[in-house]
Amino acid sequence: MFADHKFRIKAPIQEVWEFLLTPEKIGSCIPGCEKIEPIGEDAYKSTIIIKLPIFSITTKSTTTITETDPPHHLKSLTDGEYDLGGGKYHQETVVDLEEIAENEVEVSYSAETKLEGGLASFGEKIMSEVAKALGEQFAKNMQVKLERKPVG
Repeated sequence: MFADHKFRIKAPIQEVWEFLLTPEKIGSCIPGCEKIEPIGEDAYKSTIIIKLPIFSITTKSTTTITETDPPHHLKSLTDGEYDLGGGKYHQETVVDLEEIAENEVEVSYSAETKLEGGLASFGEKIMSEVAKALGEQFAKNMQVKLERKPVG
């Protein structure tokens, strides 16, 4: 399953970069993130509840940042399991930042996820739609956290 998304944030590129490298800040933007805990400089564990139309799935995973080119590029690998049918998943995520104007950054990310177990048989189209909706909500949450509101 593959998902990609682009969005813009009105903030300095360095601030966006540092936000992406701070697990607690990223966790505050992930829909359904119940817990996120650093386990080293470039790794964290998380528990996320994904709400689907007729049921919810709880995932537990470890994410490791495997590649960086500050403040423009990062790659991470996530290995996890979920409570539906004892399933597992592996996700590779690539995030690229491009400064398109002063204090405006375009964030591009792509994620390729391989599912094993119950969700793998659930239907790629349905899971792709869920991933797209979660990605859009993540982008909105990140924009709210980073964009400065005019004073006055």
